[in-house]
Formats: sequence, C-alpha cells, structure tokens
Amino acid sequence: MHNANNANLDGAIILPNHKLDLKTALKKGFRGLNMDVGTCFDKVTLLHASCLLKTKIPIKIVMKEILSFLDDNPNEVIILPTEIPEDSFLLGPPPTLAQVDEVFQSVDGWKEKMYDHPGPGNAWPTLQELIDTDKRIIYFFYRGERCTKGVDCPVGFHPWFDYAAETQFSFPFIWSFDDKAYACEITRGGSGTRDFFGVNVFTTPARFFSPILRVHKADFLRTHLQACKDLNGGLQPNVVLVDFWKVGDVMKVVDELNAAL
Repeated sequence: MHNANNANLDGAIILPNHKLDLKTALKKGFRGLNMDVGTCFDKVTLLHASCLLKTKIPIKIVMKEILSFLDDNPNEVIILPTEIPEDSFLLGPPPTLAQVDEVFQSVDGWKEKMYDHPGPGNAWPTLQELIDTDKRIIYFFYRGERCTKGVDCPVGFHPWFDYAAETQFSFPFIWSFDDKAYACEITRGGSGTRDFFGVNVFTTPARFFSPILRVHKADFLRTHLQACKDLNGGLQPNVVLVDFWKVGDVMKVVDELNAAL
C-alpha cells in the first residue's frame, strides 16, 4: 500500500490514497505498508505531504493495530518502508531516527518483533525463519537522517535504498505507464543491493478513477510487472506499490506471482 496511512476510513479527507482502512487491508492480504513519518507541533506523527494532511489516527494506535494483527496471525510478516519527508513550510523538521525509535520503544512488543539485518551483502532470512524467531516486522526508512548499519542505526532500522531499487514514481496520467522504458526505469536505489525491487503503480496526485480504468486490472499488471522484470535484467519485482488497494486484481496477480516462486 502506497501511503498506507492515508485512507478515507482512517480520517484522510483531502487527496486520500485509499478508501478503506489499513486494518481491513491487512485482513485482505496486504503485507507491505509504505507510510510517511514526520513531525507536527514537535510530535512524531503519520502524515501525507504536510501537517495539514496528517493522519487522524495517532501513530501509536496504528502500531498497536499492526501488532494486534500479528498476534492474531502468527505466520504473517510485515514490511514497513517509511518515508521521512524533508522540512518545509507545511511540515515541522524531519524527526531524527532516535525520535522515531523512541516512539517504537514506547509501544509494548513492537521492538521485540523488529528484525535487525546485519547489513548489505548479508543473506536475508526466509519468511519461515522470521516466523520461527518472531521477528516479523521489517522496518525500512528513506530520506530524512542518514545512518550506517552497524554503526549508528537504531536496532531494526534499515535504509531502504541500501537494499532496494524502485521504478519511476511520478505518473501524472494513466497513459504514462504505456512507455515501459520510462515506467520501469529504476530511478531510486540503483546503487543498492536490490534485494527488494519496488514497482510503483499509481498516479500522482492519487485519483480514485485511475485504477478502475486500467492499472489494477490483471492483464495490465501481469504485462507491466513482466516488462519491468525484463527491462531490468531479470530483476524480480517483490514489492508492488498501489493506491486504492480495494479496486481491481492486485491481490490476485500478487498471489499468482507468489505461487510461481
């Protein structure tokens, strides 16, 4: 879920990225939750582009909902690639990683479930190994404060683009996806290890009618994900970022890809 915290049912009124809430998305099978973490009035919060559009549900409540889901579903793993937006006149200063970590530590059980990867170049555990050790939250961040894994990153914090590559993420129109060389070009994280390959499938700004028209339909998604794989040396997409998750065949296509592994 792109901007997973920015849903109508979670209190987002202006420019929502989703209609239904995050809890429902988890129940329907979504396991990747991209969110924006910033500061508003000196408090770490979930938001969307500005403090005017901050999520109505406090970050600690969202964390507790995720933990509750994991407690009820002991065989599930969540990945959280979060953006820490830069300072602007609509935002407070970006939170430090220590401030974000302080919030994590304040929610009982959260840090205990965070997996801590040794660093780039090391093999990632299997999902079963994460389940067996109950380290079922993989937390990433990008933008904001930098840190070096093993030196000054808080435990369980992983710089997203040290491990991930992502396709183009600015699509003003549906037909922008027709140019596969443009739509599938890796524009962020090209120097990372590419253990994770994110394919962005949403328009900016978010438009509810867009995925209905095309980009969430099974035939489009199958073709698009295959094209992004072929155009990037066989790199297998393993994170598909979408808006308005309820519409179309996103989960159907992802299930097909998982079944083929």
